[in-house]
Amino acid sequence: FCVVGLRLGASPKVKVKPCSLGRRRRRTTRVNFMLPTRRLLYTTLALSGGTRALKPPTTRVRTMSALATTNTVANKDGAYVRHAAKHRTDAVEAEAGRYHLHVALACPWAAGALSMLYLKGLEDAISLSVVHPTWQRTRPDDPEDQHCGWVYRAPGDAPLSNPLGHGSYDCDDALIPDPTGAASIRDVYAKAGDASGPFTTPALFDKKTGKLVSNESMDILKLLNSAFDKVAKHPERTFYPGDLAGDLQTLNDELVYPNVN
Repeated sequence: FCVVGLRLGASPKVKVKPCSLGRRRRRTTRVNFMLPTRRLLYTTLALSGGTRALKPPTTRVRTMSALATTNTVANKDGAYVRHAAKHRTDAVEAEAGRYHLHVALACPWAAGALSMLYLKGLEDAISLSVVHPTWQRTRPDDPEDQHCGWVYRAPGDAPLSNPLGHGSYDCDDALIPDPTGAASIRDVYAKAGDASGPFTTPALFDKKTGKLVSNESMDILKLLNSAFDKVAKHPERTFYPGDLAGDLQTLNDELVYPNVN
């Protein structure tokens, strides 16, 4: 697939601040988006060519949770390893109004699925919700539950900072709350019987069965491309032509999927 994500939300704010460490003073760029950490900042400084080894602070670091929000996890070497998607299917019963797509505009995989929905003319057949572009505590009333993930807000709600208190991100008109009242993507997964995650987007939800159809972006792209043609405004459009399917699958399996994002 070659689908360009729609830029429907405001871009994250970037602040450039001087950062000092000991007697050496270097200028670094800190991007206040999602979950910046001091460990990442120190790693950036170390890679910039300091004359001595830099180590992260030895104070206790408060972890988010054993629950997963993203579909990648860092291994012992620092490389990101992708989780296998838990909810997958290659077939659906195409019914207008039955399915709901959950997306985060900050996630390129979800933005691709959203693009496909509009390119095929499925916006009236498949409803959708858009989360706030920062992670927040998904159980803010439970001090023992430190999990952070995608949350829902309505346009006009108070701005949110990221979990470390950085930045201020408006609740603008790009946000679409979940119609069932779910406060987070974690809640959506829990309603579908998945309490452990990863709680990722895009996620295609079947309102008739109460189950998650898929949280694998490639599967969702394929489903939106052809499985809903009888309820699509543009069934004649295809973004996964049969004569190129093999080449496209190889491109995604060997280049795009393991190396992008």
